[in-house]
Formats: sequence, structure tokens, C-alpha cells
Amino acid sequence: MDTSSSTDSQPSEFSDYNQRVVVAIMIGTASLVGIIGNSLVIGAVLLSKVLQTTTTAFIFSMSVAHLLCSLVLPWDVVVLLSTGDLPRGDREWICSVTTVTISITIGVGLYTLAAIGLNHMLLITRPTAKFFTPKKIAAAMVVTWLIPCLVVVVPPLIKVGQVGFNEKFHLCGSKFTPGCKTYNSIRVLGLYPIPLVCIIVCCVLIWSHLRRHAHVPATSSDIVGPTQMITKTMPFLLGATIIFMTPYALCRANRSFEPALAYASAILFSSCSINPIIYGIRHRDFKTVFGCILRRGWNDIPQPSALLQSMGGVKSQDKEEVGLHGD
Repeated sequence: MDTSSSTDSQPSEFSDYNQRVVVAIMIGTASLVGIIGNSLVIGAVLLSKVLQTTTTAFIFSMSVAHLLCSLVLPWDVVVLLSTGDLPRGDREWICSVTTVTISITIGVGLYTLAAIGLNHMLLITRPTAKFFTPKKIAAAMVVTWLIPCLVVVVPPLIKVGQVGFNEKFHLCGSKFTPGCKTYNSIRVLGLYPIPLVCIIVCCVLIWSHLRRHAHVPATSSDIVGPTQMITKTMPFLLGATIIFMTPYALCRANRSFEPALAYASAILFSSCSINPIIYGIRHRDFKTVFGCILRRGWNDIPQPSALLQSMGGVKSQDKEEVGLHGD
């Protein structure tokens, strides 16, 4: 996303260096937690076959996106703390790349959550239908990346808005040029409400289905796994998404909140670091594999993948699964 104003004037509203330091600390913390957490998620999926399922394929893709976001966030810290000409002139391309990367990857995270919600809805409400073959899963993941890329990249290419250094908030974002208001509206509307509505609709349909079938025992692991995911993990993912996105949306929608936009952006960027924490607390399989990785207990990882076995020193036989494998 970005931190540009919807107006064309550029009076500095974020010149207080102490406030810039606070926002820089918030963004730096989000970056560090995001790098560690998302690397842990990616490693867990690669090392354990328990986590190599339909849902975790989407989680893996989302973690890659959030890791990329976390890796470029330090540039915003540098820009915030800079008192010279670092983000200007010939080096402004750094801000352009940072803005595009952050916008795309946050969008990928939202659309991937929507894909996970749709996947769970179909698995739970129509368990006998084979909607998600490997090719369809791959195609769905491509779409979750393609839509944000088009929303973020195409407008500047056709001269609607421009990305770079935002003078007003001293952050990487969209520049004050003709069309910046249109560009910001395209990004906010294209990346936020559409996947959010999809997530909410899927969750409502799933919970409605589970309520109607509350007394019917589940006989298929394809049903049990997503049920556990949707009741124990997905509500927290949805809640975190709303909490981290709402301040930014309010600042963009109401000009009276505009002075807080830099803080809202820092909160928005933190959304890339929260999901691994939720998995570690609420998802039993992730929690177990995380523990094994952090303790360096490679032999304790359930169902070690071929990659882990090829690293040596790991028993080749599958270990007993620790969780439910539908997700």
C-alpha cells in the first residue's frame, strides 16, 4: 500500500523526527518478526509431509509473499530515518520497488486468504467433489498473484499515478501527481474489499453448514481437517486481517484521520508478520513442526519430507502424524 494523501497539496504533516522514529521502530519490528516467522512457515512446509496439503500450499504461497514484504520493509525504515537525499533523485527507484513490492504482497496475502476460504468451503460442503486438482491449485495460486500485480502495476504504466518517495509522509508510496487519487482508489478497492467479502461469505457459509450438520459424525479426513482449520485458525486469521487493515482503510476514507496515516501504514505492514504467530498458537501441526525446528530436533519432525531426508541424519520412515491432514 502507500501513504500518500488524496489531495494535491504537499505540506509536511510528518516532519516530527521523533514520530518518524516511532513509526520506523514499528515497521522494523514488523519486518524482523515477519522474516523470522514466514521463514519458519516455509521451512516447516518444506520439511514435513504432514504440512504438504491443499491448504498449506496456499499458506506457503502467502508466506512467500509476506516474506518478500518483510524483506523490503527496512527500506521504509531507512527512508523514515534519513535526513539527507537518500530516497530522492537517482536513488528514488528504491522507493518505487519497495512500494510496488509491499502493495503486491499484501494483496497476495488477502487474495490467498480468500482462496483458502473458498477451498475450505468446497471441501466441507461438497467433500465428494474433486475441485482442487494439483493443476487447479497451481492455477488458483497464479491468480492470487496475478490480480494484485495487475492492480498495482498497470495504472502507472498507463500514466495513472506514479510510485516513489512520498514527501508528505516521508515514506515510500505514491507520488503527488495527476491521477494519484485515482491510483490510490484503484489499489485500495482492488486489493481490500473484494477478497475480504469473499472470505466473510465463505466463512458464513461454512459455519452455517457446520451448524446444520453439528450432530453428524465426520467420517472423512478431508472433512475433519478443514473443519478444524476453519473453527480453530481461520477466525483468528480473519480477525487479524480486519484489525490490521481497518486503520489504514479509515485513514484513506476519511481525511480527518489522515495525520495518522503513517501509523496506520505501519500497522498494515504488520499484517505480514501475524499469520505465523497464529499458526504457531492455533494450528497443531504447524506448532509441532515449529517446535522441532526451533529445538533442531530434525528426527522428531513428523513425516519428514524427501528434502529433509536428503539432508542426512534423519530417519527415512514416516513418523506418526500429529494432527489432522485435511489442511
